[in-house]
Order: sequence, then structure tokens, then C-alpha cells
Amino acid sequence: MDFHQLKYIDFLKYLKKIKSYSERFDYECCGIASTEKFHILKNISETKQENFLIAPKDYYDIIKNARIHFIWHSHVLGDERPSEIDIEYSSYFMYPSIIYSTISKKFSIFHYDSNSLVYFTI
Repeated sequence: MDFHQLKYIDFLKYLKKIKSYSERFDYECCGIASTEKFHILKNISETKQENFLIAPKDYYDIIKNARIHFIWHSHVLGDERPSEIDIEYSSYFMYPSIIYSTISKKFSIFHYDSNSLVYFTI
């Protein structure tokens, strides 16, 4: 199962969780949506308001046991557009990236396969 095989209702539930969780903090939140569950992970970056970093062990523990739908994080200082680093990470790890801006209240999805970017709200 991959990102495109998610049921719409499940995808919408994930987006609502991302939005609700992200709006509680003044730093970038991050996580992974997998076939097993919706993972909220600790941002271990030293500059949490500017970027996110997932602990390699946390990432590995998830990918060894489940298939990933997408990786997500929030932006608290800007809009939902992915940065060059966001695009680079998505392409490197080969997972779609969802970003939610707590400022614009909008989402973006970057898909590494097609190099496509979609903006939307819920």
C-alpha cells in the first residue's frame, strides 16, 4: 500500500490530526503516517522553529515494521511551500511529504516521483 492507495476518509483523518497537533506548538512538529498507525515523532532539531529532524532510530523502527504512506511536518514561520531541504529529503527518502502551515492554515503535498506539488485546505 502506498500514498495513492489511501482511502479518502483515512487521508482526511490524517490531515485533521496533523492540523490539530501542529497548532498546539510554536515549533515544527513532525511524524510519519504508515499502514500501522499515525506516528507523532519528537523533533530533535536544534532549531525547531526553522526545521525538523527525526531521530534515525525512530525512523528505522517505523520503516522496519510498516509501510510508509507519507512523512509530514508543520511550518510555524512561513507558509506551506516546501523548502529546498524539504524537497531534497522527500526525494532522498522516496516518500511523499505533507506540510501544514500554522500561519496560512494550508497544506501542501510534494510527491518525489512526479516532482509535483499541490496546495489545499481542509
